Amino acid sequence: MFEGLGENLTYKSGIQMDGVFPACHALYGKHPLFNGKELCVRHEKKVLNANCSNIAEEARKYNDIDKNYNKDELVYMWKEFWMEYVNSFDILSRSHPKSIVTSYIARHAVELGFKYLLLKENDEYERTHKLGELAKKFVSNSKGDTSYMENVVEFCEGYDKYIEGDCSEFLRYPEYKDGYFGGNDLDLEWLSFNLAIIILQQIKYDNDSL
Repeated sequence: MFEGLGENLTYKSGIQMDGVFPACHALYGKHPLFNGKELCVRHEKKVLNANCSNIAEEARKYNDIDKNYNKDELVYMWKEFWMEYVNSFDILSRSHPKSIVTSYIARHAVELGFKYLLLKENDEYERTHKLGELAKKFVSNSKGDTSYMENVVEFCEGYDKYIEGDCSEFLRYPEYKDGYFGGNDLDLEWLSFNLAIIILQQIKYDNDSL
């Protein structure tokens, strides 16, 4: 974190409280990058009124939740989020191949991929984190060729049941509603390998349907 955020960073560094207000962020012309570029989508920019008497009060009027996007805009954003996770997984698979974070990013990329493809083709997606449910819904409703996705549904359903124990937060926390992390014998490189295959199959399907 010191190389990326500054070598003078310490626990004594003062927390900059204006950093919680989107309207303050907007003053500096910075933007998140998705796959190396800014999002090209309508955005309600939060701008502070320079003439207001109380800047702090003005800043509290805004959050960063926008509304009223159309389907094309939503599909575009879902794809950008999906590919950002895919690209981050690519980097982590080389630098931290045995990390639960790497496998989690891969797992989340698979979830985003199915939701994106479902929205793109069917105008909606399942509001669930279960990979098995998403895979089954996608394959059964797909309009293109999924013959190369053999065993995807079975793998995702098995992943939900046996790896995560139906706890989709498995790789994010050490404690769950009905127990604790018990994955000390997992070969995370193997797990990520299988998840990577699904990601590549999702990418092929998306490219074929362009």
